[in-house]
Amino acid sequence: MEIEAVLTSLFLITNTFAAPQSLDPQYDGFELVSSSVNLLGHYDSSYLEIESRMNDCSGTTRVKCYNETAVSLCTTGGQRIIPCQGLTPKCNPVLNVCVSGRVVLRAAEFTCPAQDGYYPDLMSCRKYYFCAKGKAKEYNCDVTDVYDPKTRSCVRHLGNQCYRFQCIGKQGRFTPYPGEPNIYAICSGNQPVELFRCPDGLGMNEREQNCKPLCEKEGLIKDQTSCQKYHECTRLLTGFRVRDGECPAGSWFNPTFGQCRMLEDEKDCPEAFYPEEDNNSTTPEFPETTEMTPKTTSTTETPEEEDSEGEIDETFEATRTKQRV
Repeated sequence: MEIEAVLTSLFLITNTFAAPQSLDPQYDGFELVSSSVNLLGHYDSSYLEIESRMNDCSGTTRVKCYNETAVSLCTTGGQRIIPCQGLTPKCNPVLNVCVSGRVVLRAAEFTCPAQDGYYPDLMSCRKYYFCAKGKAKEYNCDVTDVYDPKTRSCVRHLGNQCYRFQCIGKQGRFTPYPGEPNIYAICSGNQPVELFRCPDGLGMNEREQNCKPLCEKEGLIKDQTSCQKYHECTRLLTGFRVRDGECPAGSWFNPTFGQCRMLEDEKDCPEAFYPEEDNNSTTPEFPETTEMTPKTTSTTETPEEEDSEGEIDETFEATRTKQRV
């Protein structure tokens, strides 16, 4: 029989496999243990007809894991699904072979960050979690799938990236999750050990080791907490540099024009229309033009004379009365 001949001549070869040197001892939820296996392990030929697919044998791989307990064999007649049996009940996704029971799934050890939501696994791109009130629900993708942070679901690995935390040489530093920079981990021993999440609209800036606005291109972007503040994104070879800025008093940052504009409508920026009284700061005058140049954030100077407080109050009240009119 052609299939049995192929199995006998090509795949029933006994070899000793160990974890690849380029991979960590634990990979995608499997603990790789040296063991003597054959490429298909123990199988029952009666299962050869379990499933046959004609259009799922693209690429050059002839034998690969179909799921955690079966391998896929591509033949001239199409795809054959062969369950792993006997002494080799598991399929190793790294070696794409049936292996002994010594290759086991790692126990789930996941601690939810403070914020609820979806999170990737620290080590595996085939596993993710949904956290609610500090409790995690685990989801496992098929061997042929990976977790997609954009859709919050499992997708076919073919054509989709396997996102992993990059912790090599980053001892004690934060590193962002490539698929979702809003999520980041702290590195220890060249591995991610704990997850965190930045506030909405912010992402981990690896250069500054702090949560900063997410820059997608150069220019000014609005601040998420204040309508008078903005952030300047500058592209560098290593990524983006983010500098904080603030519009002059009585103006607001208009994201449509990407610049500070004189306030004309209260609803655009209430905090600029009705600023909080501050007896220790002066009230800047508005420029004659309606287009205002942003300035970088700086500390407020304290008046030299205490007697000037009364004058500041009068100026402030006159300015606010004028705005309301």
